[in-house]
Amino acid sequence: MGTRFGLLGCGNIGGEIADAIDKKVIEGVVSAVYDIKRENAVLLAKKLKKKPYVAPNYKALLSRSDCIIEAASQEAVKKFIPEALANGKNVLIMSVGALMDEKIRKRIYALADRKNANIYLPSGAVCGIDGLSAASICGVEEVTLTSTKPPKGLVGVPYLEKKGVDVTKLKNATVVYEGFADEAAKFFPKNINVAAITTLASGKKAKVRIICDPKTKTNTHEI
Repeated sequence: MGTRFGLLGCGNIGGEIADAIDKKVIEGVVSAVYDIKRENAVLLAKKLKKKPYVAPNYKALLSRSDCIIEAASQEAVKKFIPEALANGKNVLIMSVGALMDEKIRKRIYALADRKNANIYLPSGAVCGIDGLSAASICGVEEVTLTSTKPPKGLVGVPYLEKKGVDVTKLKNATVVYEGFADEAAKFFPKNINVAAITTLASGKKAKVRIICDPKTKTNTHEI
């Protein structure tokens, strides 16, 4: 059967991961699924060939899993991942931005070390993370990440709304944010996991520039 994966979060991302495991693109089996909206978990379970257990609560998810895949939110990382590690479970964290919170990062790392558990962090939509990590051994002086996104990827972001930026009315490529990764993770929790993994891989707090370009249809990232 291989690794028993417990899926925390059954939205679009969680669904894609579960489907890949179900089709054996990833070795193992989705043994259990859990979502705070139970209907999401039930719906996902019905779509899979190998029907996972729909856990009524997080503890039930843990009891049926070897590795917890978080595909929910930064808040879910802070609330649930420490308990998984405390129980000796390996974890894969999709919402990497949560680790920009130094307090939670140190807690999670300490638990993993104490319980001899593994933490897996995906590189996401940017390549070269392995090279950046290797470079950090010799020391990285500065890292800047420039992310260019179409307006649809930034609609409804509270930070931009407070700044009075209406991305749907932009005519040309416009810098809508400049700062550091820890702040970007707070202001753009669903948009900037790339900044978090860049920071963690390099050992340096990445400078972040976010550009909204109405002439592009896809996200691009440059380190």
